[in-house]
Amino acid sequence: MMNQKIGLEVISPVYIGKGSDYSRAEFGLASFSGINKIVRYNLDEVAQLILKNEEDLFDEFINVISDTENFKNRHADKSKVGYYGLQKFLIDKIKPKNPDLYKKIRNSYSYKCTIKYGKNIKYANDIGIIKEHLKTNGGLYIPGSSIKGAIRNAFLYSRLNLNCGNNQIRRAIESMDKNLKNSMKFFHFTDTLNTIDEPSIYGVESIGTRRNTLSFLETIDEGNQFEFEYYNSFNMKIHNRRDLNDFPSDIDSIFKQIHDFSHDLIKEELRFIKKTVPNSNYYDFDNGSLKNFYNELYKKNTVKTPLLRLGHGSGALTVSQLLKIKNSRRNQNQFTEFRSRNGIGKMKKKTGKNKKKEAVNYDFPKTRKLIVDTYKPLGWVQLSKK
Repeated sequence: MMNQKIGLEVISPVYIGKGSDYSRAEFGLASFSGINKIVRYNLDEVAQLILKNEEDLFDEFINVISDTENFKNRHADKSKVGYYGLQKFLIDKIKPKNPDLYKKIRNSYSYKCTIKYGKNIKYANDIGIIKEHLKTNGGLYIPGSSIKGAIRNAFLYSRLNLNCGNNQIRRAIESMDKNLKNSMKFFHFTDTLNTIDEPSIYGVESIGTRRNTLSFLETIDEGNQFEFEYYNSFNMKIHNRRDLNDFPSDIDSIFKQIHDFSHDLIKEELRFIKKTVPNSNYYDFDNGSLKNFYNELYKKNTVKTPLLRLGHGSGALTVSQLLKIKNSRRNQNQFTEFRSRNGIGKMKKKTGKNKKKEAVNYDFPKTRKLIVDTYKPLGWVQLSKK
């Protein structure tokens, strides 16, 4: 089968982590043609410059970059721009003593990031730690494994038949998951063929909880466009037809399954917003933005250009079969019974005076990771044939 080239447009910022982060011990603020950005310093180069030119300050430099515990994400004072960590050391210690060295160090950065958080540069005071996006040769990309995993969820959703008792659901999911595992070895999705050089830094919070969940992420920003390739390695001369388990391998059928999964997912999000948002702290923040976003998303999702959600913040409904279980249960009691039986999430206990706990338990998961200020969810992309 020939490779099919597929276009991917980012609809809301995508974050796919590489398992690492960096703090104020490693980044600072800088202005480029009047635009404020975050620069990540090349610490090896900075260390060599300080050791060579201002050796007496080297131990203090090491102490500063080692003191990562003091750099936390927080809602900080915004009366003035705050300089912390390495940048404060450079301004207070290096700049007065050796201005030329200070300029050299200012230019010793590995890459820069666009700040998409807050109304002005003072809001960057909140940023203490940034989670790094996956990169190759310094460029941000979307790995084929993330694309394949998201499409795999759509496949599983499309084929699951859960018109059975709650005690049989797990067995049905495990059986279909096994069939799908055998079939997916023939489906291949490459990494995106292009990369982008500059991440966008967004603040993200879990809305619907009282805990402080503020985090900052390097993301691929909305509007960026990529291409990747799909091919299927099934060969009738070598493989057994049963290994495909009747999963269609042509791109049009794959797009149809992705579309149908996203269609139901968006409908569930709109149901959740309509029922839950006016009665919770979502309403205090988003002012209708989340509902408007999903209404527009619903219109964008077509069979020829389906929407797919991937990466960080996708949520339990996307990466598990909870949505299918929800849609297959005949009433709310059956869904909450399944959750209780399988220990999924924290259940609210029903009391004699409160008979609405089933409805509360049905709205699971209750938290959503949203971008601060815009209240958009992360990770929505749109696919198209090239």
